[in-house]
Amino acid sequence: MHGSIRSGYNGNPGNIAEYNVFRNIKACQTVFITPWNITITPLDTCGVVKLKGEKYKQIKDCEELLTKAIIKNFEIWSSNLPYAKNSVVPKETSVLFDTVAIYLAFSEELINIEELGIRITDEGKTIIDEAAKKIRCATSWKELSAFEDLLVSRLIGN
Repeated sequence: MHGSIRSGYNGNPGNIAEYNVFRNIKACQTVFITPWNITITPLDTCGVVKLKGEKYKQIKDCEELLTKAIIKNFEIWSSNLPYAKNSVVPKETSVLFDTVAIYLAFSEELINIEELGIRITDEGKTIIDEAAKKIRCATSWKELSAFEDLLVSRLIGN
């Protein structure tokens, strides 16, 4: 999970300085010039994954102990957010950034990968630069809904 290529948080258009990069720009710049093969899921793909409606209800109502623990922890965490009202019960998940990085470890079937020259600016933006090292970037979804279905299936133990 790293950066923002063409869209920012919640799918908002435009390139932004994503939090993980902005917190340590120099370290990110160093990583992006190493000789390693790199694949990233920027906000373009990981910043839009939320389970809502029936998909959220399926995990919220699941009787699997691990899933119940995840939901309970999520409810405690979300009730302590600065903008949360007392005793608000979530109706959807927060953005599930890391699930996309995990998915990319075993599949790329539902996601579009572009090989792009990527450079980290001194302001912390992850920008396309044809002269920079080529990075495999998960830039868009082929089927976001199918990924959400897979995620629900895994969380409820199917």
